[in-house]
Formats: sequence, structure tokens, C-alpha cells
Amino acid sequence: MADHAAMDKAVSPRGLRIGELARLLGTTTKTLRFYEEIGLLRPSQRSASSYRLYGSEAVATARLVIGLRHLELTIPDLHDVLRLVSDVGRVNL
Repeated sequence: MADHAAMDKAVSPRGLRIGELARLLGTTTKTLRFYEEIGLLRPSQRSASSYRLYGSEAVATARLVIGLRHLELTIPDLHDVLRLVSDVGRVNL
């Protein structure tokens, strides 16, 4: 798995296509599509040709999900973590 700096450089303004993201994270497109299907990951947008495009926020989410799966967190636990991360992002400190 690439480090944060390398990942930031890899994300172009248009975003990464699913195959590019899979290679960057050392996973498969099938895995990323599964995470999208169960609501853990969302592409930032779709290209004119309907390709999934992942911006830097989606890339960070994908990296977090992949990392937590390596720690053997369950799918429900991943949903909880992403909900907490999202809630923390909305808190005005």
C-alpha cells in the first residue's frame, strides 16, 4: 500500500479510476466494487463514459477501509468507524 504523500500525488484533478485505485491500494477492483455495493465506499463522480472516479476524500476512505480490514474489523464495525469519522468531521470544536 502506498504512503499518503504518494497517494496524494497519484490522485489527479479528475480522480482515479477504479483500476488505478485498486493498484494503488494493493487490492482488486472486485473488492472496491463490493465495498461500494455495501455502502462503505462511494466514487466521487462518474466520467462521461460512466467510469467510477475517486477523488482524494474517497481515496482516503478506501485506504482506511482496506487498512481496517487488514486488522480484521468486521463489515458492521467498518460502518461504525466510518460513521464516527464522518461525525467527527462535522463537529465544530
